Formats: sequence, C-alpha cells, structure tokens
Amino acid sequence: MITVELIAAWTLGLVGVGSAISAAEELARPRLWRDGGPRSWRLGQLRLVALVRLADSRVGGVMSDQATWAVHVGQLALACASIVAGLFGTFIPELAIGLSALKLVLLVRTPYGHDGADQMLLLLCVVLGLGSLDRFLTDRTTEFVLWFIAAQAVLAYVASGLVKLSDRAWRSGHVASAVLQTATYGSPEVGRWLKSRPIADRAATYGVMTIEVGAILLLLGIGWLTLLLVIALGLFHATNAIAMGLDTFLWAFVATYPSVLWALG
Repeated sequence: MITVELIAAWTLGLVGVGSAISAAEELARPRLWRDGGPRSWRLGQLRLVALVRLADSRVGGVMSDQATWAVHVGQLALACASIVAGLFGTFIPELAIGLSALKLVLLVRTPYGHDGADQMLLLLCVVLGLGSLDRFLTDRTTEFVLWFIAAQAVLAYVASGLVKLSDRAWRSGHVASAVLQTATYGSPEVGRWLKSRPIADRAATYGVMTIEVGAILLLLGIGWLTLLLVIALGLFHATNAIAMGLDTFLWAFVATYPSVLWALG
C-alpha cells in the first residue's frame, strides 16, 4: 500500500541522490572552495558587513576550509543514509533536517556557485524536515508537505517557462544552440550541429519553453496526463544531464515527482 510516509521516503531518497552527487563533486574539486578559490570564505564574507565581523569572531571558524570539508563529508553521509532509508521505504525527517542545516551553512559561507538545483534540494530538505512535526501537531503534516512539494514543482516549471517566453532571445528560437556552445553548460558538438540546422535549433528552443509552461496542465489532475507529463519532464532533465552536465537538476526535480503523482495523478 502506498502511504504518504512511503512517498515522503521516496522523495527524501531521491533528494539524497542529488545531494550525494553534489557533495561528491565538491569533495573532488576542493580548489573551488578552499582559501583563494572563487567560492572561498575569504571572498564570500565580503558581501556583507555582518559576515566580515563573523569572520573575525570564533564563529568564523565554522567556515574554515577544514570545517567546510567536514560539512561536505557530513552531507554525503546523510545523503547516503537518506538513499538507504528511501530504498526501505522508511521516512526519517531528521535526515532532512540534518541535510538542511549543512546546506544552509554552505549557503552562508558563499552565495557563489549555487544554482536552481541547489535551491530545490534545500527547499525539499526543509519542507521534508517539517514532517517531524507530525508528532507535535497533526498527523497530516506529511500530507501537507507533499501537497506543497507538488505545487512547488509546477510553479518552478511554469515560472521558468514564462520567463523564457518573455525573453526576445528565446522567442527568436536560437537559444538552444547558443547555450550548448558556452563554456559552462556546453556540448560544443551538439551546439554546432543545432546551429547548422535552424529548424532543429528552433524546435529545441521552443520545445524547452513548451514543456515547462505545459507543466501547468498538471493542475488538471488527470491521471494519464499527469503520468505523461512527468515522463516528458523526466526525459527533458535526462537530456539536459547528458548534453549539459546538469545531473543534480535531474535528481532535484525528479525528487518532486512522487509528490506530483500522488497529489495530482
């Protein structure tokens, strides 16, 4: 029998996969966040006077390179535990609370290098952590959490699609090839292939906007349509993961699908 606790366990397990990948990538590239790197505490603290003062206090030691290494290792450990719990269908909100705390420490340390996938993973961890309130408030807290996650998924897709639609460059139909040729999100071969085929480039560009804005149809709550859209969105993220290296986006958004299917399917 599929219960709200099982859905929450699966969601946290998928969040664990995304968080584990993110933590492993950070541990494999310490030069980015160690002193002197673009995401070091020395640079991150400069954005606010309060953080500069924090750096001069004992609390600033929490942001040291050694402490940051420990935070990444801790996140990897909690993420792996979340995956195991998800495989066994056991929802442990305390794991989500722990992941939330570690992710917030990293966010305070530096705002640089974080993307939409990091924001979604943090949001999911925070709201799943609220599942622990079941024992204090109502036994329907987890159910409310799943509804929120489903609504957030639809909002994220539709908002992203509408922003693209409002952009003249996207409406020109040639953004897909341009993005794929960038250094950050590039797949030069695919980008050049699309650029040499304007029809395919336009189809890819408008396809992205269509599938994102089309996520609004999830709110209709039609079972077969919800399943079809979830599959299409999943394939969209899988394609991006392969072509653009956006692997954490894949897991961050796929983690919302159990809630979407439960609430809107």
